[in-house]
Amino acid sequence: MGLSHYALEHMGFRRRREDEHLSASFFSVYAFEVQGISSSPGLILDASGVIDGVTYKIAISDSLNTAARKVALDDFADDEQAWTEEHKCAPPYLLIYVGPTAMHSMSGEFVKEGALAVETYQAFIPARRELRDMEGKAIPPLVSALSCTFGTLQHVVRLRELEHDVIGRTPEGRMICDFGVEFRAEGHVSQSVVPSDLQGLLDRAMSLAARMSPKVSRFYSLALNETDPLKRFLYLFLTIERQTHATFKAIDHRLRMAELARVPERVNAVGTSFFEAQPEKWKSLQERFIWCALTVWTHLTDSDVESFTRVKKVRDQIAHGEIAAPPPEAVQLVERVAGKLQLAP
Repeated sequence: MGLSHYALEHMGFRRRREDEHLSASFFSVYAFEVQGISSSPGLILDASGVIDGVTYKIAISDSLNTAARKVALDDFADDEQAWTEEHKCAPPYLLIYVGPTAMHSMSGEFVKEGALAVETYQAFIPARRELRDMEGKAIPPLVSALSCTFGTLQHVVRLRELEHDVIGRTPEGRMICDFGVEFRAEGHVSQSVVPSDLQGLLDRAMSLAARMSPKVSRFYSLALNETDPLKRFLYLFLTIERQTHATFKAIDHRLRMAELARVPERVNAVGTSFFEAQPEKWKSLQERFIWCALTVWTHLTDSDVESFTRVKKVRDQIAHGEIAAPPPEAVQLVERVAGKLQLAP
């Protein structure tokens, strides 16, 4: 349900004139607090890339506005200190810029002239839809990939979303704020990471985001934004299931079996046929996970397989009603296993 004309006029909006036209392209900026990494003075790292045809930029800095100027050429907050106090956050900050959209013409009726921007009310609905689609393609794999690569550090690193802004700009450079655009506004141990290592993690995350399965990144992203331990655990376990079955399906089983099993020459035909038939019998997640670890997930160790076995046991206990929620250590463990699978060579 939208606001009435009466309400809008009392908010300072006026009907636009017949000869009044506005065109703008839109972009979004997500601001995150990077929990688990201690900030260093003057820190500023930035990068850019393309995922599924969507352009994005990333910046990490000890200053919110410094990062914003890197990705969006403007400050994120008028008063950074007051903003950080309001959001109860601390550096470093990670900002992700997505866009811009194509140029769109205003279709709504109401505008309000501001000192810094022109405000409109639901005047750029097609632009909002285009931007939402762009965000859906870029944000889940980016945030998931960043969490996976940062997860290789000694202590747990979390990306806590602080704010999400959507901004439009006219060809003349005027800022447009379309009222009605959706905005979204654990303890941790910080660790010191030198900028060169942080840049390496950022580069690795960008590479991972570009190849990450949309189905996996969607559930991984849902898990990262979930505060309920049960839902977080199940979302992450679902990424393990999807990744395992997809990887198993893509394996050349005949080739891999020949590499692992040496058949005596005297029973070569029988032995080869026997071993080649085995993967067709492996239907369980446990069997397929182990086969993937033996053949293509060369970065996994016995410890990783044991960790998977432990989290699968917890998942089975939940499914059978034996426990109502996973223990905290299981949530941390499933996140490590899910993250490591995404880092497969």
